[in-house]
Amino acid sequence: MNSRRQFIKANGILGLGLMGGFGGFTTAAASQRQQPGFGALAYKKGSILSLPQGFTAKVISRAGDVMDDGLLTPAMAYGMGSFASDHDNVILVRNHRISPGSDSAGAFGRNNINLGRMEKSRVYDDSVGDIACLGGVTTLVYDEKKQAPAQEFLNITGTINNSCGGATKWNTWVSCENSSLRKGDLDKQNEDGVLRQDHGYAFEVSASAAMDQVKEPVPVRSMGRFKRNALLFHSSAPVVYQTEDEINGVLYRYLLPEAGKLSEGGKLQAMVIKNRPSADTRNWECLKSPKFPMRQQFDVEWIDLDDPQSPNDDLRMRAWKNGAARFSSAAGIWRHKDEIFIAGSSGGKRGGGQVFRYIPSVNEGQPKEKGAKIELIFEPNDFSVLQNGYGLIVSPWGDILLSERGQDARITGVTLKGQTYPLAQNIAYRGSEIGGFVFSPSGKTLFVNIPHPGVTLAITGPWIK
Repeated sequence: MNSRRQFIKANGILGLGLMGGFGGFTTAAASQRQQPGFGALAYKKGSILSLPQGFTAKVISRAGDVMDDGLLTPAMAYGMGSFASDHDNVILVRNHRISPGSDSAGAFGRNNINLGRMEKSRVYDDSVGDIACLGGVTTLVYDEKKQAPAQEFLNITGTINNSCGGATKWNTWVSCENSSLRKGDLDKQNEDGVLRQDHGYAFEVSASAAMDQVKEPVPVRSMGRFKRNALLFHSSAPVVYQTEDEINGVLYRYLLPEAGKLSEGGKLQAMVIKNRPSADTRNWECLKSPKFPMRQQFDVEWIDLDDPQSPNDDLRMRAWKNGAARFSSAAGIWRHKDEIFIAGSSGGKRGGGQVFRYIPSVNEGQPKEKGAKIELIFEPNDFSVLQNGYGLIVSPWGDILLSERGQDARITGVTLKGQTYPLAQNIAYRGSEIGGFVFSPSGKTLFVNIPHPGVTLAITGPWIK
């Protein structure tokens, strides 16, 4: 059985079904079970989630609670990263997907009465009027041994709709804005304000437990300005992959100008499927384009994109016209060993979701790279199996886990043989999606965010048998 240490090393710890033909996963724990998963879900009165027998979920953070910095825990907790710390502590760095003007969801109280307590250097856009940008990132330190929160504070703010993100190889978090609003834009629902900054960027954020170690929120503009969902660093090459939350989006990668550092000056590119220019992978029933086949590998190349900060929100359109493939609301992205898995949350005949496997070149990001491939490995077209599969991770026991955006959202596991099983279902807040989920570095705890009304849960149980 792979150790948890090997699991962490192979995957990284980030956070946001598969058919046959995606070998490379090993899991003794899964093979020892007669049936996939951990048994049927059971609901206990007063619980937020239905879980298999032997598992429990406890609330470790709730929107509106007072944090250690005196501010309020924001609502809309979404994607998050999990980092090891000392003394059995886990550092959770959580995005908060909050739109401009949503003061009831922010950290500063009604009418943002406590906004003045925040250091201006930690506010990206101090927008004018009644449309304060209240998205951002919080840090939650969790004592895994005691199963209790130890510290919580606001990391950065002044951003918009921080959706997912990704961990760097040097243990910081990159938070992504799912927005294309620009400097000077008015909030259409509240025309008494105006933005002072462009939005749609990625921000590197501290993953330290120390409040005085937070970073100033500075966007990496050359990574592109678009509705970014998540990103993932290549295991060894200076390459960052990025997903886009648009129904006609593309897959991006950013070539770092300097290894081990997220900085300006790199090259933004989009994925092209060889011999299928401007391919459409979405497979919607209404499309007239050829259906993208399952379990067939296609060669891939990448094209350079000009003007990554375009004010016209047209990166994906220009990329597609130049041959880039279309993906539908690409979201969670996860690396297992040297393969990368990507959730297309609204792809498929019925829009229920897809999963792709990307196999990088052995010379990924280099001038003579070749051999990279893309493959559609899961498209159930059955809402009883998957409904808008948005988040994607690989579990410590080797199965893929997908979280849903739809009503009565679930976390669903998928085995190597393509069998699916339920892992959790949101019962208490039926209208809310599951915003993000991630295992602790030890693999003992699964953390889950439910954006509405804004709770973070810690799930424990017999994860590895």
